Amino acid sequence: MSAAASSLAAPSLCLGPVLGLALATPQRRGGWWPRGAVYAADFRKHRYMAGNRNISPAAAFSLARGGEALAPSLDGSHQSFAAHEPARTDRGLFLSPSVSNAIPDNTGEGATLSTTDTLNGMPATWRQSRVDGAAISGRIVQVGSDRGLPSVDIRLWGTSTASDLQIFFSSSELTHMPVTPGSPVLFGIHLGVTGGSLANVSCRLRLSEMNASNVFLFKHLETVVPPAHAQAGLARFEINRTVQSAATADVRAGLEFGLFGTFDMTLRLAGAHLEATTAATLAARGLSAPVPARGTAVSRPADALTLHLPRGTRAVVLTAGTGATLELGTAAETSAGPASIAVPSSPFGAVPLVSATGWA
Repeated sequence: MSAAASSLAAPSLCLGPVLGLALATPQRRGGWWPRGAVYAADFRKHRYMAGNRNISPAAAFSLARGGEALAPSLDGSHQSFAAHEPARTDRGLFLSPSVSNAIPDNTGEGATLSTTDTLNGMPATWRQSRVDGAAISGRIVQVGSDRGLPSVDIRLWGTSTASDLQIFFSSSELTHMPVTPGSPVLFGIHLGVTGGSLANVSCRLRLSEMNASNVFLFKHLETVVPPAHAQAGLARFEINRTVQSAATADVRAGLEFGLFGTFDMTLRLAGAHLEATTAATLAARGLSAPVPARGTAVSRPADALTLHLPRGTRAVVLTAGTGATLELGTAAETSAGPASIAVPSSPFGAVPLVSATGWA
């Protein structure tokens, strides 16, 4: 685990009855916090204590994050949080690892409902091939969200035996994601069929290797079967491959469809993510939800969480949603007064932090 950044975007506050905090009414000993604790943060119920008094969230901790985040709730939906806003749901506090997303727009920020059958209205950085409004027609029929995940619904219909109808999430004019031969590449997306069916359609995730002049060299495919949304909602699919061609300079991600006659389907797309990593590495780093990108690719350091501890806090015990714990020794930092202590980056991976308890 790497140490969180020591400097934060927002100033931190000090704790203690005489340390400048606006404290609530003193609570009796043995309140909601563990008996004997000098500091407590309950991230599930959004309550915080120092010196046997309830304190505000801002007095208890601060967080720096260089962009928007999504975090899951107990009911499976997602909530959105602005830059530097703690990603706290009823599951706890989610801490994002260092992360990048090479897809410039995975939220449909620039999408509008189509006015023609040639799939116009796509975000400026998206592209398609073979939708001509004749043999193959297409329209964006909805731009919105699915249980908190920004989403776009695309209807495709017609009669065709084309083997490679494509929707890409970066235009040919862009540098998609620079890579070198042998690099691991991960592309993931949420999909669901909201209308029609997959009859006469094969749906695939596609990674295209391009040379330095943006000329196509090689493609990787992963066949997937998006579920009927009415029965199963959205499902997450991933393709993880290694760059093959020695001439590859960058990688482009998208969807490819094989067609086998008359077809009509409406597909919901959400949360596309492209990164030069492996699925195992990203999971270990602790990404719990897609990283929103609204017109430009995202690359940012890990969330920096800082606990504001009162004087004499000997140790802090962090507890994860799984029950796992991590103890941080803080005696030296708080011996002379209150101190702000950095929490290690993503201490429990993608599992949320549910509490922090300080002991004298």
